[in-house]
Amino acid sequence: MNQVEKEIRENIKEFKIVDEELNIAEAYIFFPADFIGFRGHFPDNPILPGICMIKALLVKLMIWKETRFQLKEMKSVKFYSPVKPGETLKFESKISKEADLASCLVSSKVTCNGQKIAQFKLKIVQLGCMF
Repeated sequence: MNQVEKEIRENIKEFKIVDEELNIAEAYIFFPADFIGFRGHFPDNPILPGICMIKALLVKLMIWKETRFQLKEMKSVKFYSPVKPGETLKFESKISKEADLASCLVSSKVTCNGQKIAQFKLKIVQLGCMF
């Protein structure tokens, strides 16, 4: 486990399965000022890099499905608002199986206090057991 993943796991404040049958879950993840992702991005005006939000989503999925995932393809990635240190993001996600059964499509909306931060559609593959 790398340092980014470790810090994300330590800062998950709440996780809940919204609908097991439809594969929908949400998590609240806090990004403190000393989070490793803020280092150098940017020194005088720290902003959470988009890749850290994608990594946070993958960590959430790994905890939820108790397996490791690898990003296969970014189908759609949109960022609407920057994330500053000290903010808590809400990740709402749905997993859908792909026709090939070897991969899944994850649709996720990221918000902060009701404000839209990002939206993702990612194709992922499991590195462990199937769910």
